[in-house]
Amino acid sequence: MSYYTSILLTYFFIDVIAALGLDIQVGLTGILNFGFIMFQAAGAYTVALTTLGPPSKWLGTQTYFAGWTLPFPVPLIAAIVVGAVLSFLIGLLVLRRLRSAYQAIVLLSLMLVCYDIVISSRGLFNGTTGLGSITPPLQSALGLSFTGYQWAYTAFCGAVCAAIFFLARRVYRSPFGRLLAASREGENAVEALGRNVFRLRLVSMMIGGGLGALSGGLLVGSVAAWSPNSWSFFETIIYFAAITLGGVGNSYGTLLGVAVLQIGIMEGVTYLPQIGPPGFMDYLQQAVIGLALIAVLWLRPQGIIRERRPMLLDTGRLGFRLIRRPAALSQAASTTGDTAS
Repeated sequence: MSYYTSILLTYFFIDVIAALGLDIQVGLTGILNFGFIMFQAAGAYTVALTTLGPPSKWLGTQTYFAGWTLPFPVPLIAAIVVGAVLSFLIGLLVLRRLRSAYQAIVLLSLMLVCYDIVISSRGLFNGTTGLGSITPPLQSALGLSFTGYQWAYTAFCGAVCAAIFFLARRVYRSPFGRLLAASREGENAVEALGRNVFRLRLVSMMIGGGLGALSGGLLVGSVAAWSPNSWSFFETIIYFAAITLGGVGNSYGTLLGVAVLQIGIMEGVTYLPQIGPPGFMDYLQQAVIGLALIAVLWLRPQGIIRERRPMLLDTGRLGFRLIRRPAALSQAASTTGDTAS
């Protein structure tokens, strides 16, 4: 039970980091990134290559194009850099001219192309078998028992998640975050104010890609392996479902969405009686996620927690004041008199 709890918390922290990266792209900026899992895979492969050492070490059992043994936390930093650079290159290709469904289709197509390249080129990342025996960070240096190390790694992932959550909150509430939200709602209006919408979207793409790659690097440190089966398109759908359930465009909604989806739905299905042929419960889990997503989109499309959009209130002689809750409008009006109306 102790090991199960630590693994569940580790996955929760990692999924929150990934979902925050996706929500910055999709919920805050409006970039329909259906290829998001590609950035998580880039971070995972980067950590693997910078940890496994040279390919000759494995005597042909694992083949990959390069390998190093870099000290912690250099592999994680390298993963973030790779994710941001990959996002930058893809953003240059996709963000300038494509919008909405066309953008989503191209990003999904790029992910599928990368997936096919990886599984068809065994010398790249060991083909369909993937990479294994990845040494968890600082496992030998800490000198802890198996369970003790697992909890130490859970605490580390929790600390990273808390730091990312705090930084994401700052992004959401900053002038930069308000510009991203404004570009999502009205691109032409933002450009009329002299802002470069393409540059704003590109930075948002890089932030989300870097967080996705960080989550992949942390995940590899926990499972000690990574293969193409780990980054199928359905994994992106899971993150989309999490931010949609919780409410797009806000960090607390993302946190709640991951908790409801991962702990409430995905883990809840595993406790049902095992029925049907082998693998049926996995398909049932996917079906339940799909039904939950459809129910939320039908009954409460804004998600469990509605996005709090800032408003400008005319306060007369005091000028304009920024408020964050529509409910605060009546309270502000009562304190400023008839000028508010």
